[in-house]
Amino acid sequence: MSTSQLFFGLTGAMITLMIAFAGFFKYYIDAKIDPIAKQVATLVDYMILHEGKIASLQERTKNL
Repeated sequence: MSTSQLFFGLTGAMITLMIAFAGFFKYYIDAKIDPIAKQVATLVDYMILHEGKIASLQERTKNL
């Protein structure tokens, strides 16, 4: 095996490892963020659905 073959073989292996690490990192971050994003979406939906109730409750509690 020549020096250039060894160099390109090691370079290819390093690039493959970097791509695998980047894929795992993206998968890990998505797994952590996705439940939070779902909870925020649910919260926003509830806020939109209950907007009138929240406003009337704020009006009633202003004078307390």
